[in-house]
Amino acid sequence: MTCNHMLDVVNKRLEEVEDEDAHETLWFLENIVGHRLNHDERKCSVKVRWSTKEETWEPLDIIAVDDPVACAKHAKENDSLELPGWKRFKRLAAREKKFMRMLRQAHASKKKNATKHMFGARMPRNCQEALAFDKANGNAFWEDAAKKEMDQIKACNTFKDIGKGARVLRSGYQKVHVHLMHANKFDMRRKARSALSGQLTPPSDDKAHSGIVSLEGARTVLFLAELNELQLCAADIAQACLEANTREKLAIVGGPEFGELSGHTRILMKALHGARTSGNRFAEKLADDLLNLGFFQCQHDPAIWMRDCGDHCEHLCTWVDDLLFASKNPMWLMKALQDEPHGCTLKGVGFPSCCLGADIKRVDKDVVDKGVLTMGSTAHVKRSLENCERIVGLKPPEKVSQPVHPDCHPELDTADIMDSDGRQIYWSSIGMPQWAATLGRIDIHHATMCMSGFRAEPRQGHLQAVAKMFGCLDDCRSASIKFRTGIPDHSEIEKEQPVEFDWSHIHGKVKEMTDPNLPKAKRQICESIILYRCEPGS
Repeated sequence: MTCNHMLDVVNKRLEEVEDEDAHETLWFLENIVGHRLNHDERKCSVKVRWSTKEETWEPLDIIAVDDPVACAKHAKENDSLELPGWKRFKRLAAREKKFMRMLRQAHASKKKNATKHMFGARMPRNCQEALAFDKANGNAFWEDAAKKEMDQIKACNTFKDIGKGARVLRSGYQKVHVHLMHANKFDMRRKARSALSGQLTPPSDDKAHSGIVSLEGARTVLFLAELNELQLCAADIAQACLEANTREKLAIVGGPEFGELSGHTRILMKALHGARTSGNRFAEKLADDLLNLGFFQCQHDPAIWMRDCGDHCEHLCTWVDDLLFASKNPMWLMKALQDEPHGCTLKGVGFPSCCLGADIKRVDKDVVDKGVLTMGSTAHVKRSLENCERIVGLKPPEKVSQPVHPDCHPELDTADIMDSDGRQIYWSSIGMPQWAATLGRIDIHHATMCMSGFRAEPRQGHLQAVAKMFGCLDDCRSASIKFRTGIPDHSEIEKEQPVEFDWSHIHGKVKEMTDPNLPKAKRQICESIILYRCEPGS
């Protein structure tokens, strides 16, 4: 693409903008970057940076009414509180604690009402909105998820009830709040989880944290399991953090979700989600359990635990509360973790059907040999196609052999810029092929990274281009990584003799100059490839 063509496209876009007199755009103030006195030296103007990255000069009196916190912040940073027109913000900026709280509230209010999506489903912001979603959809997904969470909280004896109206602040306990967080799983299961307002508590110095195995580490363990003919077993620790006791002295007042105990003061006994040290307590408990069973951490990846069994080595991958175990008899560990003194509640025990979102299965009939372990993204691609059609409203084209057409130039897209809700949809849509590429779909890697560069200001044309990428995923859903451990047979492949070229008629009789300090050659056979780039006029 030539420079003249680029200029033509830019000029055409500028002409279109000038004709869009009726186009309305909602702007909000992002920051104040400067100020100046007017010619009469009585009134001041401020240079405002809007959400569209445009900067304009506006009267201070108008901006002070719309966003006094931003004006006070600018005046304090630039020592302008004594100048004419800025003294009104002196009282606001003088109260440091209240001023910082108002700054955080002003920043959070811009994102508080933003629509969020997870795996194609819209997430409720609170319990009332979750119930409204159930009523609108004609189901009880979120209500059932909340009831299941509260039953588990009660079964694990997470709180200790000390009565209604009891005061515990004088005993060294700190009062915090508890709320329900909503999430959507990759298989479209709804999840509600109780969480504490841990930001109200002081920071902790604990260094322990839950282990998260990398995708490369999980693939290595799968390969070693195939190489040593080990069996695989997966499990999930139910309510992981509630398995450990907490050290923090926290108390809550039960809300309406606690039923008949609403209004009662309750002391925290277990490491509930949201507390600053909950993840640390579970990591310590799991590490102590595994050390007592004879495991030790891998030096390459601390989230991989190993155990020497003499004739083979067992491997255990941990992703917080998800376990993947490779052994000749993997059920002994599952039984040991459930028995005393460990007492963990495991669910989903058996051969892993998925690992970190990837499908794990054994193919009985393969091209090369019989029975091979595979790791693919079939289920993820299937869910992504369903979400793409439901969210974007576009059905991916069929029989697409390449993710992006050669004539597609997203950098020249002149469609309308998407609003805040549209950006959330675009982020969710581009995130699905990103994870597919991580799982092994390298055929869409370049196109995915290219379209991810427009996350800041996506346009309608970018969303349509992403929808077409799903057609390439649909064309080959069963693509997977196969773990073959046998030595390949290359006896039928003819070894090609290296071709020697004579360049003396071009370069003449020349001799290569080498460094005399180089070590002596060991006369080892090697192959070298030299690439030449020839351009016109060179």
